[in-house]
Parts: sequence; structure tokens; C-alpha cells
Amino acid sequence: IMLREMLGETETGFYSIAFSLSVIWCFILSAIIDSFYPSVIKSSCDGKLFEKKNRQLYAIVFYLSVFASVFFTVFGELIIKILEAAPYIRQNHVRLILQPMTHVELVREYLQKGFYTIAENVICEDGKIYQVLCLQYDGDFHPLTREELELGKLNIENGGEEFRKLLFSTIAKYQKKVDGMKLGGGDTAELEEYIKKLRGLYENL
Repeated sequence: IMLREMLGETETGFYSIAFSLSVIWCFILSAIIDSFYPSVIKSSCDGKLFEKKNRQLYAIVFYLSVFASVFFTVFGELIIKILEAAPYIRQNHVRLILQPMTHVELVREYLQKGFYTIAENVICEDGKIYQVLCLQYDGDFHPLTREELELGKLNIENGGEEFRKLLFSTIAKYQKKVDGMKLGGGDTAELEEYIKKLRGLYENL
């Protein structure tokens, strides 16, 4: 939220992509470390061999990380341009599946500016509530309200128990934010008006 307010939505989108890539990279490193772990433990009886194995592991992790950092720094902009220009992305018979981890409203806003429509929107619950979006390019701009960006136009239209849970958690999230802003003396009028709209949706389910 702070990044979006300071730099704009485009930079926030770049940050989200970079964060996702960093999570993937951490997973790769974890796999490498886990694969080395048995041999490192096995060598623990021999002090010199144990130190050698650790040095090898640290060297592999360090040099791979340096390579990844240089690669994405040098070719990051080119990678973004290639992905944006990919012809298959803008074929209306191709559907893309996204599962935003955070700020789904920013994802929807970016998609509508890119002339995508959300063909399906599934709400899942697995410890936390998240949304899965099925996208299709149609070349038209579809304006969405704030609540439609956050909750999904299809979800609002279809309702259901899973949507009720999503709506309840969203209201609770914003109410907590309002309570914090009040303690800090912030202006909460706009946010309270939005909560009122959300509660109206909840009551009409």
C-alpha cells in the first residue's frame, strides 16, 4: 500500500512480480540445501570434512545467488517486455490462471487496463481465504467499482457461503484498519463509507 501511494501502480506491480520470483528462488535454494544436508550431517564426525562440505554448500548458494541477482538486474526489463509482447497471452481462446497471494484488487485493476476479463473466479479456503482467477483476453475495457476490484464482480453476483466468508474477513480487515487510524488521529470517513457498502452487501446475501 505504501509503495503504491509513493510510486504508483506500475511500480507496485513490478514489486509484486519481483517478490514472487524471489520466493521461487528461495524455494530453489532450499531444495539445494536440503539435498546437501544428509552428506553434511554424515561428515560431522570428521571436523575437516565437515568444514569442507559446509564451504562447498555456502559457495554454491553464494555464487548461484550472485548469478541470479546479476541476471535479473541486467535482463529484468527485457524479460518484462518479452512477457508483455507474448502473442499467446492476447489470444481470446487462451485462458490464464492466477492465484494472487496479496492485493487481489491491484491484480484486477492491472488486468482490466490490459483488456482482460475474468471468466471465472473461485474462492478457496485452506487456512486462509484466497481467490483463483481464470482470465481471458477480449480487447475491451471493463470498468469495475472498488468492491468489484477487491471481491470480484462474479463473486458479488453469485454470492454463496465462500463469498460470505471472504466478505466477512474483508470487513474485519478494514474495521481493524479504521480502529488503528482512529487511535492515530487519522481521517477514516472514506474508509468507513466503504465498510458501510461492504456491510450492505453482506446483509443482502
